[in-house]
Amino acid sequence: IITKNDRHRGKSVKKVYGSLKTKPKWKKIRSVDNSAVSVIGKNRYPRRTEISLHNRTSGKKYVHTINYRGRTIHGTKTYVHKKKIKNYVVPTKVHTHDVISWVPYLRHVNYRVGERFQFEMFSGNRLYSAHCKTIGTAELFTDIGIVTAYKVSVQIHRDGRPYQKATLWVSADSRRIPLMFSINTKFGRTSVEISQIAH
Repeated sequence: IITKNDRHRGKSVKKVYGSLKTKPKWKKIRSVDNSAVSVIGKNRYPRRTEISLHNRTSGKKYVHTINYRGRTIHGTKTYVHKKKIKNYVVPTKVHTHDVISWVPYLRHVNYRVGERFQFEMFSGNRLYSAHCKTIGTAELFTDIGIVTAYKVSVQIHRDGRPYQKATLWVSADSRRIPLMFSINTKFGRTSVEISQIAH
């Protein structure tokens, strides 16, 4: 994930770029080459999101363009492999993060052991709610060194019901770097770790 300060429609914003790739030789996990860019306003919520999804196993390609207008999400999903376009509108009760804007948002949370916080996220298909609790601190070995981090338990809800459990580690220093994200999937426990920091 890379962040940079920029301008969008005459206003100062932060752009966040992210990518997710899997190894083509993995047999049980579909091979993907996905990328996303999020344009984040001063309120730390996205104004616009662009997502490119490529399932190399099936050959399917999708492009999402999402605009956030108040508490309404307006999206366009292009099925590149079908040459088909679908427009949709999703109403939300609160401001909502996209697939990557929640990562820089974590850098502004006031972490206190035992305290809870919550945020909402739209994946491009569904709305999710992340119910988080800071449960302690731990020494974490990462590619950027050994770092003292807050350990945060996460209960992800979908359609108002518990869906998945996850764990976050965020550095306990002033930088508040999201270091690792671990979640239970149908393939087992999956972890995503930071490998590089760029601004």
